[in-house]
Order: sequence, then C-alpha cells, then structure tokens
Amino acid sequence: MDIQSGDYPCLLKEIKDPPKRLYYKGNFNSNIFESCVSVVGSRIISNSNKRIIKHLFSTLSKSITIVSGFMSGVDAEAHKQALNFGLKTIAVMPCGIDHIHPENQVDLYNEILCSDGLVISEYDYDFKPEVWSYPRRNRIVAGIAKVTVVIEAKLNSGSLITARLANYYGRRVLVPKVPSPLSGGISLLKNEFAEDIESGVQINEYIEMFNKNRLEKKNFVEYQLGFFDG
Repeated sequence: MDIQSGDYPCLLKEIKDPPKRLYYKGNFNSNIFESCVSVVGSRIISNSNKRIIKHLFSTLSKSITIVSGFMSGVDAEAHKQALNFGLKTIAVMPCGIDHIHPENQVDLYNEILCSDGLVISEYDYDFKPEVWSYPRRNRIVAGIAKVTVVIEAKLNSGSLITARLANYYGRRVLVPKVPSPLSGGISLLKNEFAEDIESGVQINEYIEMFNKNRLEKKNFVEYQLGFFDG
C-alpha cells in the first residue's frame, strides 16, 4: 500500500520520514493499526525479562496489537507471547517480506501470518537486510505505535534508537521498574525520558489517554476552524 492509501497507518504517516510504500503479508485489516504497542530490546533475552513480557501481556486489552522487529531475543519473545495471549502482532522486517530473517524463525513467521497478524516492510519483496536497514526500520517500529516498551537494552543499541525516535514523535516510552543488571541502556532512558512500567493495565491506561488527547486536539482544531469560518 502506498502512503496515499486510506488504509496506511495514520500515526506512521505523521512522522518526519514515513515510508512511501509498505509491503505486507497477512490478513490485512486497518483496525490492526488502531492501538499498537511496540516492544523492543536486546537480541539475547534473560529468563527474568521473559517473565516481565509475559506479566505485562497477561493484562493487556485484547484490542492492542504488539509490534516488534522479528529479531531473536526480545523481539521474538514479544511476538510469541502476543500470540500466546491472543493478541494481534506485527513484525516489521529489515528486509523484504519474502525474505525470512532470521532464517531459524520460519515457524514464528508462519504462526504470525496464521494468527491474523502482519509482516510488513518498506523494502521490495526479496530485499536482503543490510547494515543500514536495521536502524532505518526502527522509525517504523516507533512511528506506528502509541506506546513503546523497551524491555532490555545495552548502551548504544538499536533499542535506544527506537526509544529516542518514539520520544521524538511524542509517544510514551516505558521501561521495567527493575531492569536487568546488564541493561545499561534502560538506566540511561530513565534518566532522559522513560517511565517505569509494572503491569499491562498501565499500558491500557496510556493508550486511553493517548486517544483522549488526540480526540480533544481534533475537536479543538475543528472548533477553531468552525469559529473562523463563521
């Protein structure tokens, strides 16, 4: 779908450099983009952070869609737990949608598609990932979501790029209240702008707040336009 399409994700369209076109696989429904939460982190995930993801997802509203980057570690666990809890999930690829990367996640790729999820990319179908396409992809992960949760992150990691982009886009960034000892990036984000998260209920509330603020802003703009037109 191209950016002029009525089905193109509204929030993604608002970022500074949105993809001109999105390729996708799956049972496309524009409602899947309505309440997206991005979950990102390191490519090696600890058991404690697996438990954190499971705990957060256990109380999420079923209307929420989990977005992640399909890499090993936190990304893969986020997709898996979304499926386990009956949530929709979107995999944002650093390659074309016909190029499964990492190759050892073929089963997860197929399970996402068989569970009414989506695989999306801004790259042609058979495009292979490049060094630059990973960080480039992060703006989609951040831009498509109303909330971004960083589970685990080392200093100078791609997850920090995603978090800073989300903050730049005016989206809320959340991190575990008690991060892993190896997550130096989490402490850095807390010092900058990130907020603690303890349960999925908080995420539900933040989504509601986001929607309320957007509606109030829309109504205010429409009121002003009506006032001046009158």
